Formats: sequence, C-alpha cells, structure tokens
Amino acid sequence: MEPSPGWSRSRRWLLEACGRRFVLDHPGEGTGAPPTADLHLQRWRVLRLWRNDLLADRAEGHVWSPRLMRHVLELRLAQLPKAQESDGPARRRLVRLHVKRMCGLLEHPWFSFAVPVGASVVLPDARHDVPFENGRLWAVPDLLRDSTQTAVLFRSGRTPKAVLDLEAALCATWMEVTRGRVSAPTFSVMRFTPHGWIRHVVVVDDHLRKAAAELVRMDRAQMRLLYKRWMVGGHRSLPLAEHAWACEGCAHRIGCPRHIETQPSAPFILGERRQ
Repeated sequence: MEPSPGWSRSRRWLLEACGRRFVLDHPGEGTGAPPTADLHLQRWRVLRLWRNDLLADRAEGHVWSPRLMRHVLELRLAQLPKAQESDGPARRRLVRLHVKRMCGLLEHPWFSFAVPVGASVVLPDARHDVPFENGRLWAVPDLLRDSTQTAVLFRSGRTPKAVLDLEAALCATWMEVTRGRVSAPTFSVMRFTPHGWIRHVVVVDDHLRKAAAELVRMDRAQMRLLYKRWMVGGHRSLPLAEHAWACEGCAHRIGCPRHIETQPSAPFILGERRQ
C-alpha cells in the first residue's frame, strides 16, 4: 500500500467503506503479498477487453452481429482459470446481459451519430497513469473520438450526477496531460439503466476542476492517516464497514473482527432449556 494513491471510484468506495479491506486488497509494491487470482475481477477485465475489441473493430469498419458477440464472449469467459468451477447458467445470463447492453449502445441515436462506423477512435488504457498534484492519477475516459473533442464515459447503475461530473473532470485532467487539450472539454456520459442508455452531458469548467482536485487531496490525506494506523497497530486497528452489505463478497471475511462479532448464536433446539 502506498500513502499517495491515484484516484478511481472503486478505490474511493473501498476507502470509505472499510479501511481494513482497502489495505488487504491494495497492498502495493514491495510488501511481498502475492496477487490474488479473483475470478470476479478477471471476468470484468475480459468484459472490458471484449467491449474495447468491439469498438476498435467498429472503428475499422467491421460490425459484429449479436450472435457473434455472444459466441466470442462465451468463449473468452470459458477460457478463464477456474471458469469450470463457476455456475454455467449464471455465466450465460451474464453474457446475454452484456450483449444486450452493447447492442443498445451501438444502436443509440446519439452514439451512432457521434461515433459512426469507421470513425477514428482511441480506447485509452485504464492502467495508464499521469502525474497530478504531486502524485499519480488513474482516471481516463472510455472512448475518444480522435478527429473531434468527443469523449465518452460508460457507466452503469444509479450513479449520482455529482459523481459523474467529478469523474469527467478527472478524465479531463488526464486528457490535458496526455493529449495536450487546454480548452474545457465536453464529456458525454453514457449511463446504462434497466430502461436503456441515457446520455448525460458534462461541461468541465474551473469549478469542477477545483472540486476534483479537492477530492484527490482528501483521498490522499485519508490514505496517509490510514497508512500511519496500519504501520502502528496493524490490520486490526483499521476502521471496518458500518453496514453488512459492504462485507458481501469480501475475500477477507475469515478473521475479520466485524465478521467474528456478528457471528450468529447457537441454534435453538426444541425441548432444550437455555440457561
């Protein structure tokens, strides 16, 4: 774990929810902790690469059919390590869901107009970092229209618009460093809902830039405090999640103080008298 990490929404949520899980999930370099082969994380990396391949082929003039999308995604997910241990029907439902999402995105009126077939696009790598405020920043747009200033973010779920605005401002900082754009860019956030894709336009101004920089400074200040507590008291001294839903899917529930405290009591047996 490093005392001055970059910014991403997953890290931010984890830092707010459970400091102990943050330290265990992001040990950093030089700690000797082996990387965990999480099937869930590998699956989402495959989904992201699959989506980028679709967009890259579309920029070259090749359009995939929904049947071909589904076949390729099923094949890639089946080739993951430990994929045979997962639930096959659940994996197929996941494939159908993401094929439906991708088809809805490509058929969206604004997206088909702003990013037509054959248009030159750039798909940035989320692992690429840029210097920002005496540290590093991981916050990149999902797609850039190379010949215009069209930048697109893909999001899902009920994300507050304030969060989307901050993400766009951080991505604008990444664009300025990597592509040399000084003017205030306009971001189109394509947000997926159960009813389809909704476009949310964000104009990055000076107010948003200051708010995003303040968010990064606050994250790094919290990380420094967390780092000091970890070095002095170890994992047991770090703050834990306040809600039980934050512990769902955690790989470190065994031995967690909160999980031990919330263990259910002994089952009630009919005819047994409790003392």
